[in-house]
Amino acid sequence: MLQHFYDGRNQNIKKEQKMEKKAKQKKEFTFKKRYEFKNSELYSRGPEGYEMVKFYSKSKDNDHKYLSTLQRCEPPLQIDGETYPSVEHWYQSQKYPKNLWHLFQTGGEIKEPKQAKRAGSKGAMAKHNVKLNLYEWNGMSNTHPNEFHRIRVMKKGLWARFKQDKRFRDILCRQYTYFVHYEKKRGKYDPKRIPAWGSYLSKIGGWTGLNILGLLYMELAKFHDIKGWLGDTQVNWSIKVWKSGNEPMKAWEKCHPLIPHRALTPRKEWKYGGFVVRDESKHMDPSIILHC
Repeated sequence: MLQHFYDGRNQNIKKEQKMEKKAKQKKEFTFKKRYEFKNSELYSRGPEGYEMVKFYSKSKDNDHKYLSTLQRCEPPLQIDGETYPSVEHWYQSQKYPKNLWHLFQTGGEIKEPKQAKRAGSKGAMAKHNVKLNLYEWNGMSNTHPNEFHRIRVMKKGLWARFKQDKRFRDILCRQYTYFVHYEKKRGKYDPKRIPAWGSYLSKIGGWTGLNILGLLYMELAKFHDIKGWLGDTQVNWSIKVWKSGNEPMKAWEKCHPLIPHRALTPRKEWKYGGFVVRDESKHMDPSIILHC
């Protein structure tokens, strides 16, 4: 009788273990299935042996915090004959018509970088009777057809800061570092809705986001000393540098899908980051689009 009791209990234990094993296998399968989307993780992956610099406005590391576009610049940035307290002031001002740029300039109504960021929201712009054309803002540049408009705007601000801010320049040019603009995850993980300027770390999808700001910093650090790279009157990021200039980082040569500012027909990730892709298709060399 006692033996039957133990046999029955052992069978139940084995049955429970078998069910747990199946549940675990199913969970692992689901995890692997959901983790297949890893393309955007590449944008936050640096060369082997390089240190990741996670920069954001609330970083406890003073140098990392200093790289934020919300960092006030002293003296103010000079761009097109006017001065702006921060890169964020410059960037958000370009959402407005030219007659309202003075709000963001030194001495203007918008004093702090965080105020400038809020001023670029839909609600804040409505207070000034301004409505942003998202198709144009998130679409390709009219003056530089191989670049997205808002990335072009950001690059101009970064170019000015790199030339005028020695501390910013020194941090970017440190050896064996690469940059990730860290963003806080909002809501559930969705591989079809990802950050454009930075990345967040997800348990399901790993580093998720285009990390465009981090990649622009890496590009500046790598190629700023090439003659004519920054230009005297305009930003001179050129595909010719990638093809005939100094060699890119090792990781980029192999598989790193670079910044989308030169991609006329971007990969689907750019749509997931909120960019508008033109309907018409134009034939381009794949090496120009993907750089890999």
